[in-house]
Amino acid sequence: MPLTPLAGERLGREAAQHGFGPAARSLSIDWHDDLAAMQVQRWSEALGEGLVNQRQEQIASMNKGVGPAAVANAPELVVVGMDGEVVECEGEWDMVDVTLRRFEAAYMVRARTSSSATPS
Repeated sequence: MPLTPLAGERLGREAAQHGFGPAARSLSIDWHDDLAAMQVQRWSEALGEGLVNQRQEQIASMNKGVGPAAVANAPELVVVGMDGEVVECEGEWDMVDVTLRRFEAAYMVRARTSSSATPS
């Protein structure tokens, strides 16, 4: 039976904190299944091996000079006043219309992008 990511997380936590036997009993109750301690041990070891292999691949690529992928920065947002006035900022901007139902008014929010659009 394949495990979902959430089930794998729960299984790993239970096995690490309580051991395979108590984890099997706890998961059997929660999952309405009859799990043996040996099955929990096999799953836990497989999850651990997968994580170790993934980490070893990361280390090998870093040793070759390839770093982890950069996380994209969130776009900068401009706060818009209640009267609908748009605050001007320096740089290149695209216009994005956002409707806020709570105030039943349309607001303009400008997000920084890499395009060549200029504010108007």
